[in-house]
Amino acid sequence: MENKPQDYVFEHISGSLIFKTENFRPEKGSVLHSGVYNREMASTFVAAGTAFSYFVFAAFSGRLNVVHYAIVAVLFTVLYPLSWLFIFRRSSLAVFLDNGSGVAAISVKGAFRKKTIMTTLNKLRDITVLHKQTECGNPDGVAFVEKIALQHGTVIPGFGATHNVYSVELVFEDGPVTVYSSSDEDVAASVLLGFKNYIVRD
Repeated sequence: MENKPQDYVFEHISGSLIFKTENFRPEKGSVLHSGVYNREMASTFVAAGTAFSYFVFAAFSGRLNVVHYAIVAVLFTVLYPLSWLFIFRRSSLAVFLDNGSGVAAISVKGAFRKKTIMTTLNKLRDITVLHKQTECGNPDGVAFVEKIALQHGTVIPGFGATHNVYSVELVFEDGPVTVYSSSDEDVAASVLLGFKNYIVRD
């Protein structure tokens, strides 16, 4: 059995619990869309689009020379990793719980902004795992894309398949907050247990 890399971490610091992950969105997007569109492709579009725009501008401005071609190459080479790291970077979530002070904080950091929810542990009513199943709503589209992919000798693993998502939620008085999401029920159960063990233990 293949061991999957752990996509979350629990840290115990000075009696507090810190949980970090990048997988906390229960919405996994369209089944047809997933597996085709990703950060790498989006970054390629941005880098290639910018480089091509410069090439067109240079072509209409005068005669092209080796300097223009070099600038196009540099633009693509530099913009691709920058787009991947900053524009299309994955959001991250951190949960801070402290039984001693009764503080509970949830922070979500995206590419351009950061959102923090401050509350107290006495407002935490439950910790649950919510199961959601997403089925393909366009089987004809999936079949068409798979046919095209096979003609090019490409196979997209799991493309068009039914997806099960298990979301760990901290249920406060004001409502639930999803802090982790996985397609593996056992992994979600482990995250749930990590939170419960800390709260009950202390």
